[in-house]
Amino acid sequence: MTALAILGGGGHASDVLAVVEACLQAGSCDVDPITVSDDVWEHRDRFDGREVQLVDGVFAPLSTGVFFVMGIGYPESRKAVAEQALAMGGIPLPTLQHPRTDVGAGARVAPGVVIFGQVWVSPNVTLGEHVHVSYGSTIGHDTQVGQYSSIMPGAKIAGDVTIGSEVLVGTGAVILEGIEIGDGARVGAGSVVTKNVAAGMTVVGIPAKEMT
Repeated sequence: MTALAILGGGGHASDVLAVVEACLQAGSCDVDPITVSDDVWEHRDRFDGREVQLVDGVFAPLSTGVFFVMGIGYPESRKAVAEQALAMGGIPLPTLQHPRTDVGAGARVAPGVVIFGQVWVSPNVTLGEHVHVSYGSTIGHDTQVGQYSSIMPGAKIAGDVTIGSEVLVGTGAVILEGIEIGDGARVGAGSVVTKNVAAGMTVVGIPAKEMT
């Protein structure tokens, strides 16, 4: 088995571990996961008896070429920790995909991507490095999602959408066809995006408008 460090110790990391466990049961991966964080001692029951280490304890084995996957939901934090892991010699797991997920023909999935259960990724979608696509989400044809972005549970993204880097698309949000979402933008839970969203902007509501 290949050692796999899940970097992060909150609820999102336990969700990532659940994807790993589902892959192990389905025989679609051969890894031995270790969940790693600096602040999870009160939450160890989330990890089903798996070993939990402090962050400082995992970066040493990463320097010898251990695979890692991110267990952090917030894009900026995920990027900061992933870059530290890469600097220490860690190798992003090529892709972690729940067995109950469909990925269409021609999809391009970068290293470090996590695709949770009951997700539909349409043909010709591009997912950048360390993108997380959470439970029950759909991504329409020819959509591009930039690195470190998070698609939260139940989000619905239509075709030909462009989502920048480090974007957070909230739970149950809807993004209509052809929309562009700039780097670092935030789409509030349940929002319906009908117009382009500028970089760094937070939008909420139906239709989504800039939060002031």
